[in-house]
Amino acid sequence: MVKSFWRRLILENKFDPESAGYIGEKFNHFLPNALGIKPIIQYLVSTPDLLWWAMAVFTVVEAIVGLFIMLGLFTRMMSIGVFGLAMGILLGSGWLGTTCLDEWQIGILGLAAGFTIFLSGSGKLSIDYFLINRQYKITHYKWFNWLGSGVLPVKLNVLHRIVFTGSITILFITLFTNQYFHGGVWGELHNKSIKPKIEIEHAKISDNSLSFQVFTWTSMVLK
Repeated sequence: MVKSFWRRLILENKFDPESAGYIGEKFNHFLPNALGIKPIIQYLVSTPDLLWWAMAVFTVVEAIVGLFIMLGLFTRMMSIGVFGLAMGILLGSGWLGTTCLDEWQIGILGLAAGFTIFLSGSGKLSIDYFLINRQYKITHYKWFNWLGSGVLPVKLNVLHRIVFTGSITILFITLFTNQYFHGGVWGELHNKSIKPKIEIEHAKISDNSLSFQVFTWTSMVLK
């Protein structure tokens, strides 16, 4: 996550819409086979200004969540961020990967990691633990156990239900998305990155010119 921020802004400016490595162009590649969030992606790629801001916010959130997770600061709150970012990656780009299911793997790993970190909190080599160990006032508030680290203020039998329900849910998401994107549970395997689905919409003929929109939602005109 922090690496993405470093790569996009420090090593190279990938927020310049005129550059070849513009991050919005990569986001555009998610559109053809995104699951559940396709209308959102369509809207963003059709409004370039809003797309730029969405990519900027996403990158900043990625950096903050990644940095705080590494430091172990407000660990449980950041784990929710990990879960949300991973879900976005999974639904948007889980179908991408020419040699392996790399984007799908990243998404599923993020979901499982986010859920696990929320349950456990951070360890001894974390800022949360340092604050708790030094008895700072902030750690005395009930919300700190939910957003930082420490023992979750729930009964053990309730915690068991949360663990079981969350685990079954993530297992279902894993199997469902793998089947939806790649046919990995049953049926014939397929890789939409190698054989992409191209959609052509809004075809019309005007003044001896044929115009249409493809899945990237960039207008093309053939004369």
